[in-house]
Amino acid sequence: MEDKYADWIKRFGSVLVDQLGVETRQKVLDHCNICQEISDDKDMAYCVKEMMVQFDHVVSENEKRYSVMEKIGLLCFNTNFAKIAERVKKKSNSIVEIIQKLNTLSGGECYKLQGNKVYATFNQCYCVK
Repeated sequence: MEDKYADWIKRFGSVLVDQLGVETRQKVLDHCNICQEISDDKDMAYCVKEMMVQFDHVVSENEKRYSVMEKIGLLCFNTNFAKIAERVKKKSNSIVEIIQKLNTLSGGECYKLQGNKVYATFNQCYCVK
């Protein structure tokens, strides 16, 4: 299994433990057998889908599910964004150009510059891109 897949599963498991305990992590992650045999992005997508179905089944409270997903989203973003931003920055002449290139890479208007702050909103997972 490639590191990018194993790393995401490990991060998700860590967030589950931190937020909801070891038992919840076991109920969610141990359920998905395909996650042991991931070889490409398609397998990973299937694995994550299966984990999310199990996650929704195991954790019924919306507030807890949102908290976990927000935390894993921030971890993934922070893990991957610095590498991407550094590459884009080296090829750009201004913050506006950086934002434009980041939006092109993400396939939408995910990044917005407001004043001296950059805001990002995503409607899909970019963790293993």
